Amino acid sequence: MTKEIIQVQLAWFFESEYNESFEKISFKLKEKIGNSEQTQYIPVPNGAPSELPRLFLKYKDFNLTFSKTRADIYILKNHKEISTIENIRKITELIIDDLHIKVVRIGYVKSFFVEETLEYVKKMFKEEKIAGLDIKEIGFNLNVPKEIAGMKCNNIENLAMGNATKNGEVKNGLIINRDVNNIIGEKSDFDKTDKVITAIIAFDTEADNFLV
Repeated sequence: MTKEIIQVQLAWFFESEYNESFEKISFKLKEKIGNSEQTQYIPVPNGAPSELPRLFLKYKDFNLTFSKTRADIYILKNHKEISTIENIRKITELIIDDLHIKVVRIGYVKSFFVEETLEYVKKMFKEEKIAGLDIKEIGFNLNVPKEIAGMKCNNIENLAMGNATKNGEVKNGLIINRDVNNIIGEKSDFDKTDKVITAIIAFDTEADNFLV
């Protein structure tokens, strides 16, 4: 099975709401990783949900959003390039050391495109259960919790039919999202940048392994 990475998303979840200036985040971030191609302060009405992004920054190889309760990076190219890893470290340092925000959860979502057919997915089901059905599409979601990097984690796989464009050609296949995140309320320790990076590396390795 040939799999192609579509996108990697990494989220830092905060213990409590960030209620200071988002201009402060933007300024400190640009000091650490350089100027963005685009910076947008997103206006939200009073009483809007805390998880709605208030700050958006576009860089060459990734986008960043910050809300009151979390920060997210969406990596558009090779997530294992040295420059990308270093930027993730600097963003983590910004959150923990500069902004003094306590991180309680790390979420890591890795999205793949797999060039397979509906018939491939049908083989995962008992033949007698689907015989005679005019199936056009199959999708499912699995969670097989396990201990990763010393933490109890959700270990999720979502599969759906989809397509991707490569070299101008649209190909049909499967979209598989691997979502690994530590379970809130269970033991976790993200008080240092190195501990966060260790968890991220472990989550990335786990995300490469499909459940089905």
